[in-house]
Amino acid sequence: MAKRAANGDGSIYQRKDGRWEASSFQKTTSGKVKRYRVVHRERDTARRLLTERIADDLKGRPLAEKRWQTGAFLDHWLVERVSRRNRPRTVELYEGIIRLHLKPFLATTALTDLRRAQVQAMFDDMHDTGRSARVIQQSRQVLRAALNDAIRQGLIHDNPATAVDLPRWERKTITPWDADQTKAFLETAERSPWYGAYLLMAMYGLRRGEALGLQWGDFDFAENSIHVERQLQRVNGVLELGPLKTSAGRRQLPLTGPAQAYFANRALTAGIVPDAAHKRPQTPRDARLVFTAETGGPVDPKTFYIKFKRLAAMAALPDNTLHHLRHGAATFMKNQGLPARDVQLILGHAHITTTQQIYQHADEAGQTTALDSIGQSLVEADGSRCRQNYPSNDSQDIESEDLQTTQNRRSTGVESADLRGGPGGARTLDTLLKRLMISRITGAATPVYLAARRSLISYELAAVAVKTIRQDRLQWRIYCARWCVPEVGHVNWCRFWWPDDTTRLRRQFNAAFRPEPAGWRPPREYTHRTRNVRSSSRIHIGTQRSLRPSHQSRQHDKEIGGIDG
Repeated sequence: MAKRAANGDGSIYQRKDGRWEASSFQKTTSGKVKRYRVVHRERDTARRLLTERIADDLKGRPLAEKRWQTGAFLDHWLVERVSRRNRPRTVELYEGIIRLHLKPFLATTALTDLRRAQVQAMFDDMHDTGRSARVIQQSRQVLRAALNDAIRQGLIHDNPATAVDLPRWERKTITPWDADQTKAFLETAERSPWYGAYLLMAMYGLRRGEALGLQWGDFDFAENSIHVERQLQRVNGVLELGPLKTSAGRRQLPLTGPAQAYFANRALTAGIVPDAAHKRPQTPRDARLVFTAETGGPVDPKTFYIKFKRLAAMAALPDNTLHHLRHGAATFMKNQGLPARDVQLILGHAHITTTQQIYQHADEAGQTTALDSIGQSLVEADGSRCRQNYPSNDSQDIESEDLQTTQNRRSTGVESADLRGGPGGARTLDTLLKRLMISRITGAATPVYLAARRSLISYELAAVAVKTIRQDRLQWRIYCARWCVPEVGHVNWCRFWWPDDTTRLRRQFNAAFRPEPAGWRPPREYTHRTRNVRSSSRIHIGTQRSLRPSHQSRQHDKEIGGIDG
């Protein structure tokens, strides 16, 4: 008799059409219990799919209340999520991306069956059909946001739009007008009824919608300030005043310079006295638009843009967009030395990186002036040389007013200004400046120089002797040997050890160095101690007392006949 399945394991049976159906009761995302069914031609496959569903339920992944298709879910997400927490213009942008780019590829695909390969194929096809890299990136952003919301609802468990390969998108190079070009444009647009909007965009960096959405109630002539609180946009074909792009866009700006003079005259035309009585908050608030069309209604942003292009063409200026005036304003503020934080507040950016990386551009004239100033400070105009133009071992005499104070510094024995240290006679702490520049040594060699020269020659000759002797692979000992350097005389004393039967080595050593004069000893002032060159060689350079032979050494000299024996 077949064993009965445990409660919760589900059941599997064969249908009349020959296919296998596996089913089990599962909890849905709404908390209700629903019967889950899976049908397949093979029994093992149906069992495996049911087992996977039971495993997901044990992991806390409830069954979706409804089996969504991707297109239907995108429409549901747009209405229930996006429209409730975003501005109307953003909702319109998302709706266009879903309708034009996503639904043609994914509308009929089940949300739970959506895979990364299918999403990648969609983006590849968009690129092959000529869609721009920016459009593809925006489509991925919208799809990824929608699928992340599906994960939060428990409809799917991973996002197939996260790890797809997209074409690289780079921002176009923007070259805003310089100050002279912007001035030429404003002179051309001076007779335009919208001159004030162009002036605010060029001077304060206002957005197009912010300038066209200004009302007379936003002006405070008592404090000479402007309050930016809304923007004018066309949403679904209708012009309407809406919230600003970000909360950082709500700002108060000082009304100064040509802007203050222009709007004071414009206020008189509108029947407003620009004095201390016209201040915020107003009761009732003046909601009349500052800039209007010929019909008295709000200015269409598209018409405003077309008029801008015509004025720029009349002034024979480079072909820039209206938004480039905002870039130019940010660049002008940077060139005037205004702190980046203040520029961010004037432009109304939420992040200072947006101001610095996107809106502020390089000023070639300013860079040229700065680099020229740096070059003049490094290489003086009177022709003084740059160190890079001369060899590293070259030097020149140092002449300064401090030459008269050399007697107050510690003497080095060399009458030259090239070996002096810092202002107090001490060496500089900069390691790159510690190299001695000896350009001229007058007279005979000084004791300091001779001592350094002797130490160097002693080390080199001793190393040669050690190398010559060690090549014979014998232990060695030579006692009280000395060598002579023609230009400085006897240098120092050293000790070498060698066995008694190494007469050939003694002959080689005596052939390399002259014998010492009888009774000669190195002067005490030349003697000093150094470290052993090698622990195996045990070369010692010491004082006179350390060079005197001990009783054992004298007995050894008698046996081998001395150094020259």
